[in-house]
Amino acid sequence: MRRYDKRIRVLPVLLLAGAVSFAFTGVANSAASADFGAAAERTVKDITGLSAYLSLPTGFSPTDSNKDKLSEGSGAETSAPETDLPETTVPDTTAPESTAPETTAPESAVSESAAPDTEPQITLVPETPSGSLLVSKNITSKVQDPDEFSAKSGPIKETTYTHSSAEDMLDLKYGQIRNLTELSGDEVLDAAGRAPSFNDDEQTSPRVLIIHTHTTESYELNYSDGCYDAEFSGRTLDPNYSVVGVGAAIAQALADNGIGVIHDGTLFDEPLYDGAYDRSAERITEILKQYPSIEIVLDIHRDGIANGDERIAPVADIDGEKAAQIMLICGADDGRGILPDYLDNLGFAAAVQSKAEQMYPSLTRPLLFDYRIYNQDLGKYNILIEVGAFGNSPEQAKYSGKLVGNALAEVIKDNISE
Repeated sequence: MRRYDKRIRVLPVLLLAGAVSFAFTGVANSAASADFGAAAERTVKDITGLSAYLSLPTGFSPTDSNKDKLSEGSGAETSAPETDLPETTVPDTTAPESTAPETTAPESAVSESAAPDTEPQITLVPETPSGSLLVSKNITSKVQDPDEFSAKSGPIKETTYTHSSAEDMLDLKYGQIRNLTELSGDEVLDAAGRAPSFNDDEQTSPRVLIIHTHTTESYELNYSDGCYDAEFSGRTLDPNYSVVGVGAAIAQALADNGIGVIHDGTLFDEPLYDGAYDRSAERITEILKQYPSIEIVLDIHRDGIANGDERIAPVADIDGEKAAQIMLICGADDGRGILPDYLDNLGFAAAVQSKAEQMYPSLTRPLLFDYRIYNQDLGKYNILIEVGAFGNSPEQAKYSGKLVGNALAEVIKDNISE
């Protein structure tokens, strides 16, 4: 919950700190709509600035050529496995202190100030034909030049997060849950054991919706040099470098497994960052009405992890290829009944966590279970997934997207009601 300081003299400092931090973190810097008060009082807001994006059809599907293995000799140091997660990996609904060096955001970075008088001219690629297993909508065709930000401001450090012995960790058969709620460990594990249940509908009907509330979150542009450019805001409109490309990889894997999916790349954080969760909530609601067969909503993000001037790339070796480690986030109700299905949702999230870790050991970081919403009040099975961090390469993140899609497909197939 946001707090307001009556001492006006500190306001400029707070504004400056917020401007620096929001460009780098993922879910951590979500708008006030992520807390319970905003969700309880959610109203339909005007999104005229995004109406052009909502009405135009688009599509995007990755190919194997987009998933090249990490170049040898990257210069990024691989650390020894760690047992406990650093505090910087835990998202929060309030703006934390920045974990990355101060930067001057490029003109293309999103501003928290008022929206511009004119809408940005965004070109969209053609929509996937309706009726196919994978329907893509509202994906930009913007191309990012990776050499635009090639300075070596600091190192990227590869880290593999392994089993944690922290007191708030609960062990599943495969993987772990980080319980930050007041529920006991037994209560959480009991809910985690609730198997999800899906309708036995026609396979061509979409079951899964993939969206990106922070649509422009991106990965390292020049990963092979082992360094990052502090001038790069960590955000781009190019889906090949952003979380949209990861969502496309998940969607393609689901379709390859016979699961119908809608992948929507509507821009919610460009040109205005504030209110992104409110805008994505409206879009989710719109799509769920259009496709009532959808049972699962995935909001795909990327994390922001740093240690001093080092940016961390959480990685796992999967079948000889480096994948970005993932973290699932499941919200918990605080007693007000805003998330009535949260325990069922935890069972679904735990099933995905366990299946992913069983199929691809070390792919996951502990599932985060906390008093958060992130639009998870809009459906029974609705989770947020952090795929890697801003230190990872887009190839690592897309590879993880494929693995997540494969694991999710198995969870769905294993739990279809007869």
